[in-house]
Amino acid sequence: MDAVVVVVAPSLGLVTANLLYLSPLRDVRARVAKGELADLAVIPLAMLAVNGFAWCVYSTVMTDVTILSAFLVFFSNLPGALLCMYYGTAVLPLPDLSRRQLLGMRLVFAVGMSATLLGLLASQVACRDKCSPETRSSILGYVVIAIYMATTVSPLLSLVRVLKTRNAASFSAPLAATMLVNGALWAVFGFYIDNIVIWGPNAFSVLNSVVQLVCLALLPSVPRQCTSVAGVYPDMPAPSAQGFH
Repeated sequence: MDAVVVVVAPSLGLVTANLLYLSPLRDVRARVAKGELADLAVIPLAMLAVNGFAWCVYSTVMTDVTILSAFLVFFSNLPGALLCMYYGTAVLPLPDLSRRQLLGMRLVFAVGMSATLLGLLASQVACRDKCSPETRSSILGYVVIAIYMATTVSPLLSLVRVLKTRNAASFSAPLAATMLVNGALWAVFGFYIDNIVIWGPNAFSVLNSVVQLVCLALLPSVPRQCTSVAGVYPDMPAPSAQGFH
């Protein structure tokens, strides 16, 4: 039983975590090929990149698991963090990316990366001689929890609009389903090793995924049509005015 939970669960989590990061790939490539963002939510893409980076950093200071488990946590997130950086750069030239969305992505990257690095400095430098290794690990762990919670909530930012318009097109079924399976696996692993940094946010991720899947099951998904920037987004500046050339 120990081997199943400590080795098998995170090993499967390695697969599902990378599937989680891969799940938006088809939608992103389709939007890029079509030349319009339409209903694709960009903030969750930015949050996924920051989340992957934060987990990679946290895996280097974990004290309550084996080296194998820390290795699995690291490589469950490194490829995805790099892939999500590609997502962010791929959607930048799209003409219907609004100033608000662009600013939101920049803020997510800046705040998320800074918080992770500051958490690492606080736990490993400021508290180096005053705290136990477990306490130092927990300090960074709380930062990771906050980032992961924000990541799992970010797709629900459009929940009010989804319910109001009765259109679930802004939710991604592959992303929600993968988050559900991935969250369940890591929640079981985290609960078994009694690490709330792992099981807490992943259990919350499961609940959020269920909400999205229920919306997708009960509501239609009608993609927004965007024939031209001027026609659909009359208040939006031309791409060159946003810095895209």
